[in-house]
Amino acid sequence: QVDSLNKTKEQLESTINSLNTQIAELQKKQSTGTAVATDVLSGKTFSNSSNVNIAGTMENRGAVSQSLNAGGSYTIPAGYHNGSGKVTANTLASQTSATAGAGQILNGYTAWVNGSKVTGTMKSYTSGSTAITTSGRWGFDTTYGPWVYIPANGYYATAHWLNIPWATIKGSLGDAAAGNVLSGKTFTSTNGVKITGSMPNRGNLNWSGSNTTYTVPAGYYSGGTLDSRPSYTNGYNAGYSAGNANFPWRTFTVRAYGEGSGTISKPDVWTFTAPANGIYLIVGAASGTGDGKNRYASISVNGTVYLSNHLNSVDGSATQNLGTKHHHHTVIAYMNKGATATINVYSNYNVATSYYVLQIS
Repeated sequence: QVDSLNKTKEQLESTINSLNTQIAELQKKQSTGTAVATDVLSGKTFSNSSNVNIAGTMENRGAVSQSLNAGGSYTIPAGYHNGSGKVTANTLASQTSATAGAGQILNGYTAWVNGSKVTGTMKSYTSGSTAITTSGRWGFDTTYGPWVYIPANGYYATAHWLNIPWATIKGSLGDAAAGNVLSGKTFTSTNGVKITGSMPNRGNLNWSGSNTTYTVPAGYYSGGTLDSRPSYTNGYNAGYSAGNANFPWRTFTVRAYGEGSGTISKPDVWTFTAPANGIYLIVGAASGTGDGKNRYASISVNGTVYLSNHLNSVDGSATQNLGTKHHHHTVIAYMNKGATATINVYSNYNVATSYYVLQIS
């Protein structure tokens, strides 16, 4: 009986499976649609003409949001979007952060700076040239060579060039001419650039002359010896001879004597007569010995007294006993030819005198 029941069970299960298969086939024949799994949200099922109870695979994106800069793009991911998502453009200011001003943007050009459109004002130098003439804005030295300051703010293209006019620079180059520079050497000055010198190179200069002059040729001399001793000796000798001839020293002894003891009752007088026009030097001395009494001497030319000395007192009195005295006398006077010089010496006691006359011109 048990075996009979088991057999009946198996028959029933087989019948049920057959019926289910038939039902499934009937459902497939009755279902319609073209959706596939990717067309249906994940977690949801559906049927189509090919099958029933199919699980969807479409991703549920919910609300997707994205921010974009100008020129940016965003790829929308496949899936379901619930309609709350959005794409936002960032502000222009946030996309144009910059520090340039109008003076730093070329004239005629525009740029966006921090959200604002700026028109440039910077001057542009794209061709031609600019002359630099202002003092202190150009120069040249042994450290930097030639140099210039940029004359103005702006943009300088390589086709534009700066220059220092010759009229401006030449005054700083010196004033040498070709004749001031050795032949074969070159120089630059206000007279031009890389001029060749023309000054002759004479080498050594050696000269020794006697009663001659020497004209030194123009040029450069590296050294040498100029010996003027022969000329000096000859000139000195000639000058000495000529001087003696034109300005003779004439010596005349007017008086040289020693007076004995006793009294001179009157002045002793000597005279000198000039042999030619000229300046004469009259020199001499009077000296007394013993008990000097009222001595004096005088020198006059043509009656004009040039010297009058009391030898022992200012008043000529015989009040001082001066013992031995020696007095020098000097007179310089111009005398015409034939003029006379008179020398007077007086003493009431012993006196010795000596006077000389010399022509000095």
